[in-house]
Amino acid sequence: MKLLRWGVLALALLGLAWGKSYSLERVEQDVYLQADGLVRVVDVRTWRFDGTFREVFLEIEPRPGGQVRFEEASALDDGRPVQYQVQGNRISITAGPPDRWGSLPVLAENQSRVFRISYTLSNEITVASDAALFDRQVLEPEHAAVGTYILRLHAPQAVPERFRVFIFTGRGRLGTLEFDPARRLATVQIAPVSQDEFVRSRVILASRVFDRPTLNQPRFEQWLQETEEETRAFRERSRQLIESQQVPGWAWVLAAGPLGLLLVLLGFFMSAYQRFGREPRTEEVGRYYREPAEEIPPGLVPYVMSQGDPGQSMLGRMISATLLDFARRGSVELIRHENPGFLGLFGGVETHFKLLSPPESATALATEVWNLLRAAGKDGVVRPEELKNYFGRHPGLLTSMSRRPRATYEAVYGKLLDAKSGRAAAHWGGWLVGLGFLLLLLSLILGPILLDHLGGALWVGVLMASGVLGGVGLLVMGLLAFNVLGRWVPDKLLKARRWQAYRNFLADFSQMESAPAEHFKMWDYHFIYAASLGVAERYLRNLRQIAQRRPDLIAVPRWIPGPSLGQTSQAITSSSDMLRQISQMTGGLEQIARNLESLERALKPSSGSGGGFGGSSRGGSSGGGGRSGAR
Repeated sequence: MKLLRWGVLALALLGLAWGKSYSLERVEQDVYLQADGLVRVVDVRTWRFDGTFREVFLEIEPRPGGQVRFEEASALDDGRPVQYQVQGNRISITAGPPDRWGSLPVLAENQSRVFRISYTLSNEITVASDAALFDRQVLEPEHAAVGTYILRLHAPQAVPERFRVFIFTGRGRLGTLEFDPARRLATVQIAPVSQDEFVRSRVILASRVFDRPTLNQPRFEQWLQETEEETRAFRERSRQLIESQQVPGWAWVLAAGPLGLLLVLLGFFMSAYQRFGREPRTEEVGRYYREPAEEIPPGLVPYVMSQGDPGQSMLGRMISATLLDFARRGSVELIRHENPGFLGLFGGVETHFKLLSPPESATALATEVWNLLRAAGKDGVVRPEELKNYFGRHPGLLTSMSRRPRATYEAVYGKLLDAKSGRAAAHWGGWLVGLGFLLLLLSLILGPILLDHLGGALWVGVLMASGVLGGVGLLVMGLLAFNVLGRWVPDKLLKARRWQAYRNFLADFSQMESAPAEHFKMWDYHFIYAASLGVAERYLRNLRQIAQRRPDLIAVPRWIPGPSLGQTSQAITSSSDMLRQISQMTGGLEQIARNLESLERALKPSSGSGGGFGGSSRGGSSGGGGRSGAR
């Protein structure tokens, strides 16, 4: 059962995680390398929001000794207007200021939005005597997945003799690199870019296009050599990336493994169901049955009608039926109590239960209920509110007491379920839930690591999807195993079906109307079972209709309060008097049933010469960084 609880918790957490997400459909960055050594960036991002979001942000880390200065942020779509706020190196975009409770207004909900952010960086360009270098992670290393990434690098002026651009990405991705004819603009395009995968740009320019040098030494050859060493790693990385897309046959077999395991275990599960879960054959019962299925205390009935133990959900019904049974046996007296309320409001009628004497030949469970009533009440009288308050002060009593009814029945009348099928349900359910949870865990934790290591290989994605589907399937199959592999003992299944048919009879007026007169000689006996079956009020309405037609059939037992609800019935002089008394009696009992139903509810649980692409698993010597996100 611990595996079951952990599996359900894992699914709940996964559901919360998948319920709200965002991605970047497109990122376009224009990077202007200015003659004065500053770098101006215009960053346009198209966000896709699934769920409700109130803020997006971008945080920029400049190189040591440099600074970032945000200039503006705006929305380029037709959505609601935005405002921005700058705090140090972080700029955030919202739909407006927070309200009086500190909650931000909704910025986007299940839609795409386009935002532009402009900022300027200092100390990003090193100008030597023979060349200048710009080296930076232009796409921050912490970001959402990007569908299409476009980078445009603008030189201060045309530099046909020297404008080289090298691009490095966290996964060695290939893209396109193009220069305009004047060689002033270089355009890079990569699609896609994975979550938290940086894009680093290393640009070497002629030093003449800048106003002044920052380093009075030649560095062009050194920078080229450093770049060459890094691009060797790129070539190897790209080769691995290309090879990973050429999926070998064994990889597809591995990718389909979790679903194959699910199908194999499903076959074994169906075999186990045929052996342990198929119910035994019994005689036909039909829809209606006019007598209780067996003579057992009414409080036990809710606990023998299903394979699973209803536990606390039926505890209130068990206590209610036992209380009425005490009254029928003369151990409890029903007392009508008028509640005046406050200034005539919130008043009403409720029933109190006066304890007279302990029931004779009571079961251990009935004795426990009697002792509970005596402890909860005052002066030998129990009020429904007192009983609810008593359980509120002793919450552990609800759990412990709810285990008693089913155990009491099985100790006296025999097991309800076949022992072998019970062991099979626990065995299969535990193993399937545990295996499903493990498969989900491996798919969602180790899968992304393997995906990153193999450069986003397609078969790894298929393996992850197969693992998630297989894990969910095993979890569902495990939960089913706890319920469908259990099997009734034949005679107990017959009695459970009879109890359901008896419930149908008590609730159906047409069936009660055709019942023989002997049924109504002890209708109060049936009423108590109707309370234990949850149809007490419907049974009483049926009884009243029958009394209106044939009042001579209905007799008022001494334990049922008469017209004054608290006194025994007096002499009846006419059929109209009899009918009036029966009507008052059934109305009073309906009020008692509603009181007890309230108690039941309370107790439920609740490129080219100009440059190229480089890929490495590190940022290298590039500067800067940062992160972006939404919430």
